[in-house]
Amino acid sequence: MKRTRHTPEQIIRKLKTADHLIVQGKSVADVCRVLEVAQPTYHRWRQLYGGMKAEEAGNTPGDPRPAIHVVMAAAGWSDPAARVERTGASA
Repeated sequence: MKRTRHTPEQIIRKLKTADHLIVQGKSVADVCRVLEVAQPTYHRWRQLYGGMKAEEAGNTPGDPRPAIHVVMAAAGWSDPAARVERTGASA
């Protein structure tokens, strides 16, 4: 079976569906079966995206990879292309 990577928006949508199913009295195992995800995946999603709305999905607190512009700013670089032009080095 092919692995599927879900976008944060899809995950939040599935978690909302899970909330509705749990309110209706379904067990977590039944909810995972309906969502077509494993129970550990469901619990990991719940931990990372628990109370988020779809528009907040891009700002995941558990994302270990910082955005490239944050890394560049921390290193004191403004723009890699501008840095090459200033130093005269070729890329």
